Amino acid sequence: MTSKRSQEFIIELGKALHRFGAAAQHAEGALSACAEKLIGGGDILVTPTAMMLAFPTPDGQDHHLIRLDSGGIDLGRLSAVDAIADRVLSLELTPAEGVLAIKEVISTPYSFNPLIPLAFVTSSTVFCGVFGGSVKELLATAGFSFLLWVLSLCAQKSQRFSGLTDFLGAFMASLLAEITERMGFGIRSEMVTLSSLVVLIPGLSITVAMMELSTRNLIAGTARLAGASVELVRLVFGVILGHALANLLPLSGTPALVTSSALIPEILVCLLASASFGILFHAAQKDFLAIMVVGVCSFFSAHWGAQFFHPQLGVFFGGMVLSALGNSFARLFQKPSLIVVIPGLLPLVPGSMGYRSLSYFFLKDISSGLEAFFLMLTVFIALVAGLAFGHLIVMPRRCI
Repeated sequence: MTSKRSQEFIIELGKALHRFGAAAQHAEGALSACAEKLIGGGDILVTPTAMMLAFPTPDGQDHHLIRLDSGGIDLGRLSAVDAIADRVLSLELTPAEGVLAIKEVISTPYSFNPLIPLAFVTSSTVFCGVFGGSVKELLATAGFSFLLWVLSLCAQKSQRFSGLTDFLGAFMASLLAEITERMGFGIRSEMVTLSSLVVLIPGLSITVAMMELSTRNLIAGTARLAGASVELVRLVFGVILGHALANLLPLSGTPALVTSSALIPEILVCLLASASFGILFHAAQKDFLAIMVVGVCSFFSAHWGAQFFHPQLGVFFGGMVLSALGNSFARLFQKPSLIVVIPGLLPLVPGSMGYRSLSYFFLKDISSGLEAFFLMLTVFIALVAGLAFGHLIVMPRRCI
């Protein structure tokens, strides 16, 4: 009976880790450690859509195959589940009590956080400022990103549109930006569209997929990379469709010639971006200071590395510092390193390069598309290498 309860706890733990944003290698490592402690071992395989487990029994093995659906990233609940696993492994809770505690975390309803729409808007607006957007472009980005948040909120309540959020958001942002530019409001539609879509670009998914491939989680990495690529294609197709529809409208106007430098200081960009992503990923309030400190350190490490060495090496240094500080946070506070790593990772990922690469391909500019694609690939590899090297500087507390 104890073995069955332990198996049930490991299965519920795997479901929760996957639901709240743990990558395949993190979930497999955590579940394997629990299986070794509670049962004496086990074979575990986690992919983005399924989990397969085999546990030893006196008569052979018990096999389990569970279909999984991603629930996004929830750093607060991920931390809560990690704490429950700690208590079970330290024998403060029995496996049966651990199962009930995990189910309670999962079943707790979400309450509306008024900071989420603000974070959605802020994360897009600060990137527009980094890209050199004018005041008008900052305002347009803020307005369009708020509409994207409303669209995503409606899609969460409708099964019919849940899989089309990225396409519909890209179409709406592109169409509105083109119309605004053609009506003579003095904005650059490409700038505003890209900034508005920052939250939807699957740069984090591609980075996680590259990490899974580098750790030889080939099935999970390939599946995640394919899913992120499809999301990117939908985004680019939505943008192109919106642009084409705007061309059919009887609007005339000359493109805006805006030559402005970055309006938002870099230190403020780091703080606002880190805090915004922490809110979007439901991090606990007491972790926000650590999230912002780690985000600032990793961003400026990447910035200075790019200045003194090479742009790709800059991303390598940023990833290395982020990983080392994340592991230090985990060891110091006995929490998952992902709490500070994921918000700090997003400003470093080259998701916009993938967007531009596919845009060139759709426009039949093959040479520019290939150049942007290989540049993106180089940056992703440098980032993943930096994250791995950071683990050598400060060893992880454990898998998550």
